[in-house]
Amino acid sequence: MIPQKSKVEILHEEITKLYSVGIQALYEIDGIGHAALQVLKSFTTTDRKELIEKLSSWSNKDLEFLAFVLHDDFSETYEDNYLLGHIFTLANDALASNLLDQWIIFFFEENTVESIALLDSMLNRIEGLRLNSYLDETTYKYWVEYLTNLKMKQKGL
Repeated sequence: MIPQKSKVEILHEEITKLYSVGIQALYEIDGIGHAALQVLKSFTTTDRKELIEKLSSWSNKDLEFLAFVLHDDFSETYEDNYLLGHIFTLANDALASNLLDQWIIFFFEENTVESIALLDSMLNRIEGLRLNSYLDETTYKYWVEYLTNLKMKQKGL
């Protein structure tokens, strides 16, 4: 009997198929991540938890392509469920900096992040970007204040 693949494994396969077109093509060809997005849209709560647990073993390239798929086709909605926040905390400095510049503000506009642990991880990532000279002081201060205010709201302060 052949073991059935989990949805996370199927998603990972769809993400790696996108390697052949390259990251630049993702930005130029609308809907190229559609198959991966459809897999994501079929996820249950359990599948999302499994994905979040396994993201730390994904390569930076996998994380980059997944982040793109999350925001590829704005005509289709996908409830992020904090995936982009987790990707941000796991990505290398260059990708995390790009995510911060391009999509993290939309992530917060589209999601009410209730997880203090995720907000703390994001604050730590912001600190790492500053220490490694990926953020100027103004941008650093903005994000620290923004995330700190979100944490205080979640704590009811």
